[in-house]
Amino acid sequence: MKRFFSFFYTDLHWKLLSLGLAFLLWLLAINMNDPTQNESFNVMLRPINLEILSNAGLELVNPDALDIPVRVGIRAPRRELEYLNSTEGIRAQAERITPVVDFRVVNIDDVLNSEGSVTVRLDISVNLYEGYEHFSINPSFIYVEMDAIVHQTFPVIFDIVGEVDSGLELQPIRLANSNVTVTGSRTDIARIDSVRVYVDVWGVLSDEEQENLQLVVYDHNGYIITDLVHLSVSETTATVSVWPVESVEIIVESTGYVASGFAVEDIDFAPKTVEVISTPARLQNLDYILIEVDLSGRSYSFVDNVDVREWLTDGIFLRSGENHNIAVTVDIEPVERRTFNIPMDNVRSRGISVAYDVLSEMASIRIDVYGPRALLAELTNADIGLEIDLRNLPIGIHFVTLSVDLPEDITLAQSAPALQVQIREPAAEDIEEPTSGEVPEPPTLPNIPDYNTNNTGDYEPELEPDDYPYYPYYEDDNSEVPDSNTEPTLTPDDEEIDD
Repeated sequence: MKRFFSFFYTDLHWKLLSLGLAFLLWLLAINMNDPTQNESFNVMLRPINLEILSNAGLELVNPDALDIPVRVGIRAPRRELEYLNSTEGIRAQAERITPVVDFRVVNIDDVLNSEGSVTVRLDISVNLYEGYEHFSINPSFIYVEMDAIVHQTFPVIFDIVGEVDSGLELQPIRLANSNVTVTGSRTDIARIDSVRVYVDVWGVLSDEEQENLQLVVYDHNGYIITDLVHLSVSETTATVSVWPVESVEIIVESTGYVASGFAVEDIDFAPKTVEVISTPARLQNLDYILIEVDLSGRSYSFVDNVDVREWLTDGIFLRSGENHNIAVTVDIEPVERRTFNIPMDNVRSRGISVAYDVLSEMASIRIDVYGPRALLAELTNADIGLEIDLRNLPIGIHFVTLSVDLPEDITLAQSAPALQVQIREPAAEDIEEPTSGEVPEPPTLPNIPDYNTNNTGDYEPELEPDDYPYYPYYEDDNSEVPDSNTEPTLTPDDEEIDD
């Protein structure tokens, strides 16, 4: 045994030297066959644990900061380096040489509690395949900007492209999505000015729907930033309606009565027509627009601006830009009284198939009227129509009230006058002989009211003062009835020159 151990201890230094030389010869032999070399590779950066941000309600503001190549210098056997540079090995580079940034180092609370985005430095490390070692990394770190994710709702604004044809008016466009929720970082959401959609109306002649209209997000500088945010809906549908335009007449009518002693002389208004829009069916049934002006208690002329929109029926609207004020001018004048003496020859009669006589010796009939001063100044005898209706009167004496036809705004200031007439038998020469074989039918007499028969059947009318045949004008103030054998005495105010 001693001889065995003495073998190891004898000339130990020479033996160790021989062992070292043998190791060097082994390394030399290996390096000659597969030597170790240095080389650099460009490999894309890989983020890890990035989901930490989204889970915490954060968003990477500059995601392009992660999309960079990292130049990694590695030391590896020549055979490995040759493999990495081969066609097949290029695809393996990202697996064997992996530069990474780890988001677990981010302080989430600092970002959430900030008022804006936060910039964080992340160091780049390299995961290497077994047997590899790195000697350089460029760049060795990156800066990433993070911000809280927010949701904000914006109205969708439509921009009209083109114009509709003349004679038509475009109605407010209806969008299927009038609002849209935009999701993004606080920084990007703060940049948003509006969400818009473009609607083309060229050639639209009736209602139509335009589908698949893209929503576009603009910032405050007018740049499109749609790609930086997420929209709850990316497109919408627009309903475009056009209505025909029609010119409609305006009619103004008065309601109520002016103050006592006054009368309406004239009502004028402008404009006389307005342009309205509606559906064709509603416009077809629209003939005019009626406006009413209340004159109750008025005693002076006035101009009133009436809003025509208040008098439009449901579904009828003014055309855009149309003046909605109608200037109504009402002239009110004090009422005056004037007397006219209408010649008896001017009295028209209805029903003269039989002979009759007017039992009056007066040459004219006195008519008193009320009216505005300007209208009375232009009024003549020819403008006052008197008519006596003799139809269906039996033979005998009758008091017949005349109908008085006056111009508009002129009022009779008395009871309607009456004439005493006598219906008599026609003369023999006025009777037409019936033709041979024809027997004339006896005339049908109307039912005569029982004025004063005393139940005996004998008709004898009882005369009233208002039935006085020779003075057909009576005032309402119980003025005395003149004697039947005298002509009425006219005052200077009553004298009129007959036309």
